[in-house]
Amino acid sequence: MSNTLEEIKNEVAIDHGYASYQEASDFNYRGVISDMTFGEIEEDSYKLYAIRCVVASLEKASKIVYDKYNGSYECKQDINNPDNIVIL
Repeated sequence: MSNTLEEIKNEVAIDHGYASYQEASDFNYRGVISDMTFGEIEEDSYKLYAIRCVVASLEKASKIVYDKYNGSYECKQDINNPDNIVIL
Protein backbone atom coordinates (compact mmCIF):
# COMPACT_ATOMS: atom_id res chain seq x y z
CA MET A 1 0.00 0.00 0.00
CA SER A 2 1.26 3.46 -0.89
CA ASN A 3 1.86 5.92 1.90
CA THR A 4 3.37 9.11 0.52
CA LEU A 5 1.20 11.58 -1.34
CA GLU A 6 3.28 11.10 -4.49
CA GLU A 7 2.80 7.31 -4.34
CA ILE A 8 -0.92 7.73 -3.76
CA LYS A 9 -1.21 10.13 -6.71
CA ASN A 10 0.42 7.49 -8.91
CA GLU A 11 -1.88 4.79 -7.51
CA VAL A 12 -4.99 6.90 -8.18
CA ALA A 13 -3.82 7.90 -11.68
CA ILE A 14 -3.31 4.21 -12.50
CA ASP A 15 -6.83 3.49 -11.20
CA HIS A 16 -8.06 6.16 -13.63
CA GLY A 17 -6.30 4.42 -16.53
CA TYR A 18 -3.00 6.28 -16.77
CA ALA A 19 0.51 4.85 -16.47
CA SER A 20 1.39 7.34 -13.73
CA TYR A 21 0.42 10.65 -12.17
CA GLN A 22 3.10 12.31 -14.31
CA GLU A 23 1.49 10.96 -17.47
CA ALA A 24 -1.93 12.28 -16.40
CA SER A 25 -0.34 15.63 -15.55
CA ASP A 26 1.41 15.79 -18.93
CA PHE A 27 -1.84 14.90 -20.72
CA ASN A 28 -3.65 17.61 -18.75
CA TYR A 29 -0.97 20.18 -19.62
CA ARG A 30 -1.26 19.32 -23.32
CA GLY A 31 -5.06 19.40 -23.24
CA VAL A 32 -5.46 15.66 -23.89
CA ILE A 33 -7.57 15.29 -20.74
CA SER A 34 -9.77 17.93 -19.21
CA ASP A 35 -8.99 19.93 -16.11
CA MET A 36 -12.08 18.34 -14.58
CA THR A 37 -10.76 14.79 -15.10
CA PHE A 38 -7.34 15.74 -13.80
CA GLY A 39 -9.02 17.49 -10.87
CA GLU A 40 -10.83 14.25 -10.03
CA ILE A 41 -7.49 12.43 -9.91
CA GLU A 42 -6.10 15.05 -7.56
CA GLU A 43 -9.21 15.15 -5.38
CA ASP A 44 -9.32 11.36 -5.12
CA SER A 45 -5.61 11.36 -4.23
CA TYR A 46 -6.05 13.88 -1.43
CA LYS A 47 -9.07 12.05 -0.02
CA LEU A 48 -7.23 8.72 -0.03
CA TYR A 49 -4.18 10.32 1.59
CA ALA A 50 -6.35 11.85 4.32
CA ILE A 51 -8.11 8.55 4.98
CA ARG A 52 -4.81 6.71 5.25
CA CYS A 53 -3.47 9.37 7.64
CA VAL A 54 -6.54 8.96 9.84
CA VAL A 55 -6.27 5.17 9.82
CA ALA A 56 -2.56 5.31 10.69
CA SER A 57 -3.28 7.79 13.49
CA LEU A 58 -6.01 5.58 14.92
CA GLU A 59 -3.74 2.55 14.76
CA LYS A 60 -1.05 4.46 16.64
CA ALA A 61 -3.58 5.70 19.20
CA SER A 62 -4.92 2.19 19.73
CA LYS A 63 -1.42 0.86 20.33
CA ILE A 64 -0.76 3.55 22.92
CA VAL A 65 -4.07 2.82 24.66
CA TYR A 66 -3.44 -0.93 24.49
CA ASP A 67 0.05 -0.53 26.01
CA LYS A 68 -0.96 2.06 28.60
CA TYR A 69 -4.13 0.40 29.86
CA ASN A 70 -2.97 -3.16 30.41
CA GLY A 71 -3.82 -4.54 27.03
CA SER A 72 -7.50 -3.64 26.81
CA TYR A 73 -8.28 -5.43 23.58
CA GLU A 74 -11.86 -4.12 23.45
CA CYS A 75 -10.69 -0.53 23.76
CA LYS A 76 -8.16 -1.05 20.98
CA GLN A 77 -10.84 -2.55 18.73
CA ASP A 78 -13.14 0.41 19.41
CA ILE A 79 -10.44 2.86 18.38
CA ASN A 80 -9.58 0.93 15.21
CA ASN A 81 -13.19 0.40 14.17
CA PRO A 82 -13.54 1.78 10.60
CA ASP A 83 -17.06 2.93 11.47
CA ASN A 84 -15.45 5.51 13.76
CA ILE A 85 -13.70 7.21 10.84
CA VAL A 86 -15.77 10.16 9.70
CA ILE A 87 -15.49 11.03 6.02
CA LEU A 88 -16.58 14.62 5.44
